[in-house]
Amino acid sequence: MSATRSATVELAQRYFDMSPDLACVGDKHRLIRVNDRWREVLGWRDDEIRNREFMEFVHPDDVSATVARVEELQSGSSVVDFENRFATRDGEWRTLAWTAKLEPDSGLVLASARDVTAHRRIEQERDELNRMLTALSDLQTTYLEAGLTRDWWQQALDVLIETTGSEFGFVGRVELDEEDAPYLHSYAVTDIAWNEWSRQHYDAYQAAGMEFHSLETLFGATLSTGNLVISNSPSNDPRSGGLPEGHPPLLSYAGVPLLDADGMVGMIGLANRAGGFTDDHVDRLQPLRAMLVQIISRDVSSTKAETDPLTGLPNRAAFMKRIDKLLAQSNRRRRQFGVLLVDLDGFKEVNDCNGHLVGDEVLCEAANVAATTLRSEDLLARLGGDEFAVLLPDCDVSAMHLAGERLREAIGTITHGVVPGFGASVGGVVATSIDTDWTSLYLRADVRLYEAKRQGGNRVITSD
Repeated sequence: MSATRSATVELAQRYFDMSPDLACVGDKHRLIRVNDRWREVLGWRDDEIRNREFMEFVHPDDVSATVARVEELQSGSSVVDFENRFATRDGEWRTLAWTAKLEPDSGLVLASARDVTAHRRIEQERDELNRMLTALSDLQTTYLEAGLTRDWWQQALDVLIETTGSEFGFVGRVELDEEDAPYLHSYAVTDIAWNEWSRQHYDAYQAAGMEFHSLETLFGATLSTGNLVISNSPSNDPRSGGLPEGHPPLLSYAGVPLLDADGMVGMIGLANRAGGFTDDHVDRLQPLRAMLVQIISRDVSSTKAETDPLTGLPNRAAFMKRIDKLLAQSNRRRRQFGVLLVDLDGFKEVNDCNGHLVGDEVLCEAANVAATTLRSEDLLARLGGDEFAVLLPDCDVSAMHLAGERLREAIGTITHGVVPGFGASVGGVVATSIDTDWTSLYLRADVRLYEAKRQGGNRVITSD
């Protein structure tokens, strides 16, 4: 070999080794020679790279595309560019951008690969952020157009599931029961009914919101602590309370608290993300989490403002808002509905004889038994004192009277703390075109209630 050729070969070798990219020479199956950058970037020693077939290092999802590009070279293409994910020695994946050229005389492939993992991650995060901002904009538009409906919450849950690559999930607000134990009242839950019982349960409760009280579960761990819970092996997690028979398997889970300045107002539950969950997946939800915290906090405040603190029923303000909304509809669009006013007979004597604490217990019991007689679409409210009201959508006079009788009979079964003569007087009317606001409707119903009282009480009087 001449001195010039020897110097050229040595220079080429030095250039090969100094390349900032991962340089290599290979045949159709293996890498024959690699520079030091392979060890620096991927961790593999030369002998480890050269003793295994090239495709063993390529991510399974990228093998077919990589084979196609190699065959494209072998079939005559001078240069090909492509990307794939390449295994590191410690089990991670790096994204490499390749430029490969076939050397016709030897049949060998000369290639260089640049590590673009960080660049692709930035692009991915940017695309995810753009998708999240678009989703937030869509949610805001829907909220402004239709308000805070079940469909809105389902749309929000769909965004959470799609963003994280989860299979199913839920989102809801946190409430306290009578013993101050937290429970979840759902806004939206993925339909994963697995048998007839679960189908009926889902259909019966999803519209009004399902309640989850058990704290001996993974989602209960978030409810009781207010902390993020990630479990990528739920079946072996001591915090898991197990699953109902037939429930789809839980392969991975993330319980995400929604916190405002006063504490946890709601939570998100996500399940079965391929590969499991990490803190990073939760961090990507931050813009949507901030929106949900704001909306739930507002909803909780509104709920408190429209809830009777003693019985937990909607109060007068909530009832009036619902009625006025129906009355504001044109006569052509207005659905027929009825209103019952309920007054407890002998309640003053209950307070006089047994005290106000017992009186409060009687009011709560009356609210509970009355609610059991009503349909899911009916609205029971406490107007104040011992006076209740019931809104009955899609109801004529006959059906309204029967509803009043069922309610009266139920209240009549109360025995704790009551006195002789205790019962319920009920007056009711069906809304007509002359009713333009709650006051006019209330006055007409109150006339029937007064007549029931005048006739001795414990009776129902209704009319058109």
